[in-house]
Amino acid sequence: MEIGFSSYSFAQNLSNGSMTILDVIDWVAENGGAHLELATVSLNPEGRLDATVLLDLANPLVAQIKQHAAERGVVLSNIAIGADFSDPATYADNLALVKKYIDAAEYLGIAKLRHDVLPWGYRTADPARAEALFEVTSRAAKELAQYAAPKGVTTSVENHGMFMNHPDRLLRLHHLVDEPNFGITLDIGNFLCVDASPVAAVKDVLPVASIIHAKDFHIRNRHTKAPGSLETHGEQYIVGAMIGYGDVDLPRVMQVIRAGGYDGYFSIEFEGHEDCLKACKVGLENLKRLWEEAA
Repeated sequence: MEIGFSSYSFAQNLSNGSMTILDVIDWVAENGGAHLELATVSLNPEGRLDATVLLDLANPLVAQIKQHAAERGVVLSNIAIGADFSDPATYADNLALVKKYIDAAEYLGIAKLRHDVLPWGYRTADPARAEALFEVTSRAAKELAQYAAPKGVTTSVENHGMFMNHPDRLLRLHHLVDEPNFGITLDIGNFLCVDASPVAAVKDVLPVASIIHAKDFHIRNRHTKAPGSLETHGEQYIVGAMIGYGDVDLPRVMQVIRAGGYDGYFSIEFEGHEDCLKACKVGLENLKRLWEEAA
């Protein structure tokens, strides 16, 4: 089991310009992280949020990321990007875009890539529309996995957003894609967006997990919601927390993961309001402790 970070955990400092992605690599190396996942919303040349950096392999920053990570002993574990296959008018463009990121993963020596299939907030109560979405998203994910396979890249879709999040939907998508190099990015906390139990959901999805995001949330009702809260499908409210400080039953989740034999990457993905460097350091310490206690 290798614990590291998603670069999104450092979005506070990346967005205000106090850190660059190269600084993040340094911080991970100096604080005991084994790997770094590149979330494209947090990659930047000068502290700006910029989702296009990896699309230009001639950009000197891309080579610098590869070289600097190797020099600091930080494995580049995964690329996480958005994509939307719901609109026939933009379907081909999104497919081509994800393929360019797969090319970037191959260049950087990154073995995993997570792409979305729908916008984060997409919802529908129409069963016929939902069926149509499964057809189109599974077709796209299958083509992308087939494109990635000869490049040595495993693709995945995450429980991310309001549609492709419930464990039953993830397992159905995985079954429909049916490619050996396609899995699920399993985010422990994101199941709360659709009010699913993280413990039960992790148990269900773990067998097809490509990589795990370690995340914690405070859970509130409408009378006690905190500023910046996210409203779930069931009208609860969640807000990001440091690992071990929220309401996710992380001790039990770690027991489930350990009992399931998972021995891959954990990416800490912090999205709370505390200082991100403090939260990342505390989160790493707590996740290591929780993993040992789950033995």
